[in-house]
Amino acid sequence: MSSSGTGGAVDVLHVEDDTGFADLVGRYLGEIDPGLSLHHEPGLDGALAHLRSTDVDCVVTDHDLGGADGLQIVDRVRDIDPAMPVILFTSRDSADVASEAIAAGATDYVQKGGRERYEILAHSIRRAVDRRRARAAYRAVFDGVGDGIIVHDADTYAVADANLRACSMLGYDRQELIGRGPDFFTADDQPYVERAEDDRITRAAAGETLSFRYVLVTADDECIVGQVTMTHARIDGEDRALATIRAEADRDHPAVREAVATARRRLAESGSIEGLDDAGSPTDNGESPARD
Repeated sequence: MSSSGTGGAVDVLHVEDDTGFADLVGRYLGEIDPGLSLHHEPGLDGALAHLRSTDVDCVVTDHDLGGADGLQIVDRVRDIDPAMPVILFTSRDSADVASEAIAAGATDYVQKGGRERYEILAHSIRRAVDRRRARAAYRAVFDGVGDGIIVHDADTYAVADANLRACSMLGYDRQELIGRGPDFFTADDQPYVERAEDDRITRAAAGETLSFRYVLVTADDECIVGQVTMTHARIDGEDRALATIRAEADRDHPAVREAVATARRRLAESGSIEGLDDAGSPTDNGESPARD
């Protein structure tokens, strides 16, 4: 079982068809960073079986493995665990190989050589694992918050991320929301939303904190009113606008009822939701089509 936390023990799967060299790598890395524990597999099949059955923090692989190469290892590891760090450690000295490795999704590329190369490899492993653990800790907090959180790209205004509460609130999964503009789940008329929301996201990403009431439309074409706080956040080195959404609990409050009624009238008038009469009630068929 791998430990958690920056600086903790690290379980490394080392894929190398030269057993003698693999022993040398294990000895050197253990001297440089005693927290690194290597398990050696000589080929692709054994490596994948170990990865499926055992907790692993990082994969280090040679490029040339007889029946497979390091790029295939990267692809197959990504199929099992898309977030797993994979580092190519190879004697091949080629800018093309390095570029291909990074393009294929490898975390890093380290050329074999003297002791200084083992120090570079140990540092690369530790850095990649620490980054992965930090992201996992962030995701646990992000998804554990009771309010909905939607992260917007500061340049495109599109959704860059959404926590589980926001997904549950809106009725979409995370991948359905990522890349969408704010107009995808808003109940207000589109031209106004695009101007107002772009301005809010720009201001929040620049450091301003904004609070406002917002009417959203769920995947089931239901309107909900949320109290939104939008502020700046820097995530993975990028400036973002982070919107925290708290749904209004009292649906019978006059302000909430008025906001929902107004939103539904606008939707009916614009044709965004069919099957509503002028009062905003379902027509005889009682059905509302899904949003595109």
